[in-house]
Amino acid sequence: MSKENSPQFTSIFGFLMVIIGFAVGVGSLWRFPYIMGSQGGSYFLLAYTLLILIIGIPLLTAEMALGYHSKSVGSNSYKTIKPNTKWHYFGWLHIAAAIIIISYTVPVYTWILNFLYNTSIGTFKEIDQNSVQSFFENQIDTPALSIFAVINWALLFLVLKAGLQNGIEKWSKILMPMLAVIMIAIAIVGLTLPGGIEGVKFIFNLNHSEFSLSSIKEALGQAFFAIGIGMLGSMVFGSYIKGKDKPLLSLSTTICLAIIIAGILAGLMIFPLVFAYGFDPTGGPQLTFITLPLIFQNMPYGQLIGTVFYIGFYIAAFTSALAVFEAVISTLSAYMRLSRHQSMTITFLIVIITGFLSIYNQSVFDFLDTLTAGYLIVLGALFITIFTGYIWGMDNMLKAANITHPLAKMWMILSIKYISPIVIVFLFIIQV
Repeated sequence: MSKENSPQFTSIFGFLMVIIGFAVGVGSLWRFPYIMGSQGGSYFLLAYTLLILIIGIPLLTAEMALGYHSKSVGSNSYKTIKPNTKWHYFGWLHIAAAIIIISYTVPVYTWILNFLYNTSIGTFKEIDQNSVQSFFENQIDTPALSIFAVINWALLFLVLKAGLQNGIEKWSKILMPMLAVIMIAIAIVGLTLPGGIEGVKFIFNLNHSEFSLSSIKEALGQAFFAIGIGMLGSMVFGSYIKGKDKPLLSLSTTICLAIIIAGILAGLMIFPLVFAYGFDPTGGPQLTFITLPLIFQNMPYGQLIGTVFYIGFYIAAFTSALAVFEAVISTLSAYMRLSRHQSMTITFLIVIITGFLSIYNQSVFDFLDTLTAGYLIVLGALFITIFTGYIWGMDNMLKAANITHPLAKMWMILSIKYISPIVIVFLFIIQV
């Protein structure tokens, strides 16, 4: 993609809404609460926050700088910056991660829409936990998931067809503030319930019993998953920022703080409700799709609150999918010299085929989840640190990102050149 043909955001606010939407998705609202619940609660939150501050912000800044400086995407970004090296081959790892993520996560989108619909019509009124669990496990045998998958893809297609400014940026500006209001409102409801404060204690009181080295690995994987490091999006959207001398570190810090706040808000939405009604906070993935429907049916105005919750959940998933789709479409257009319509068609064909496989085959879903969160994203982040720190060079990266403060420079250098690669390699080795 040439500098002249690269799409551009209309404003920094639009950029922030899109990339925060990219980051605050299924990872923050579904994956984060149940992992935190099963990996030590507040200790996990503390490790997650520290990893984002120490490693996440510098790596996000570096990935954005690659796109911002080169005005190119994926492998082309590496090739533009260092044309006489083989590093551009690693750009395909980012592309693979992005395509797989928007493909295999389709089941989660269909679950959200299915539970949104059934909560709104009162399906879960006066049924027990076994019935809800049976509903969740047996939904794979109904045509509903296929219908909701098609609805999801149709909505994505309509917004993406309108382009960056009139589609993705416009809707992100509307949907992200709406999501924030929904999350805060439901958190307030939970905190007003008897026993809800115990959920707050669970999040913020240090409890080491469930925390281990494996929890740190999970925290790092979750941080990369939430921020989207190595998923192509930040590099692509960095290339879309117009103008010179933009403060990339400040933008990255804002984005990462928003991710931390979103994770905490997700916990405050869910755990006060869980404790108020006496459920297990370490219940795993079933927290969102089995425990919460039972809670909503027992609380005042639960049908309405549950419907609003799943609307917010879908907004988070939808805006995240929009951003990754845009990154893939933009990259395919640049690599294959295709029109936007042609690259959209190819992207949707890949996603639809893989998506249906994931919907109706749990082993495909589990394998691709492990592949992306445990390997592709982590390795992609490692390659970004090595390329930025040692191939492109920190002086060039700091200049491209417009970082001038001595302490900020020291932070970036220590994190990108030394801390990040050591931590990533160590945690990668212990999980292999």
